[in-house]
Amino acid sequence: MPPDVLLAMGTLYGARALGVADDCGTITVGKAADLAVIPLDTRIGKPDWTHVLDTDHAPSAVYVSGVRYRPSRS
Repeated sequence: MPPDVLLAMGTLYGARALGVADDCGTITVGKAADLAVIPLDTRIGKPDWTHVLDTDHAPSAVYVSGVRYRPSRS
């Protein structure tokens, strides 16, 4: 399955399945900015967008409704 289809399945298609596609699922003006920032390793020889699907890196940032999420430290 092409990586762009897998990405859509986890974003837009997931939002549609949950009935919230009007509010999230794509980066669009007026929608909630719920997203994760994934560091890219440009040395792997793949287009950058495919790396998002097979990375083992933790997100460098997470945003919920446009606000950066900062987990509390235990």
